Formats: sequence, C-alpha cells, structure tokens
Amino acid sequence: MIAGDWVIPEFDSQEDGDFTLEGAREMLREAEEMGIEVEGSIIRAIEVMDAYHLEIANIAIYRCFRDKTFNHYLDVHTQNLHARVPLLELASLDPDQLKLVKTDLPDEGWFALSLETSDE
Repeated sequence: MIAGDWVIPEFDSQEDGDFTLEGAREMLREAEEMGIEVEGSIIRAIEVMDAYHLEIANIAIYRCFRDKTFNHYLDVHTQNLHARVPLLELASLDPDQLKLVKTDLPDEGWFALSLETSDE
C-alpha cells in the first residue's frame, strides 16, 4: 500500500470481465463520438479515480524528495498505480539534490508534483 487510507474501487479491479477505468473512459469516448450524452455516477467515478491516481503520484514524488530515494517512484510502477506519475529520467537525477516542482492543475483544482535536480 502506498497510502493506507486509499484503496482501488472494485470497478477497477482489472480482472477478466470487470469494468475498468480505461473501459469506462473508452465507453464515454465512443458515446461522445456517436453523439450520445452520458450522465450518471460513472463520470464522477472517473474523476474520483483520476484524483486517486494523482494523490498516489504526489505522495510517491514527495516521499522520494523527503527520503532522497527513488524507491517510492519505483513502487507505484510495480503496483501499477502510475497513471498520473510524471515520467522521470532517474539516471539524470541526483537523489541527494532533489527539488520538488509543483504544477497547478486549475481544471482539477489540484496540483501535480515532479522532481528535478536542485541547482544548489
């Protein structure tokens, strides 16, 4: 577990025949292409999952910065929770000289964290 108080909703369990997050996105894309308007909780569920993945990403990035290691970044990839984790060139980053970079996401009312090597 990356964060003990977060769990993946069952609709995204990724087992055979289950309705996944990507399946929900694809359904909405196809409906939109056909001119069909979709309403209901599925839209909010996608927003919640996006926020969940962003929270996991921000926690992992912050912990990398705090602990001066890339283990947390690698863990989210191992657990397949990396949907919103920024792509980092780990070979070009010095874990002892990391700087947190905050990017505002006004459409979501949130921010995303990333890492750079500090100039100091």
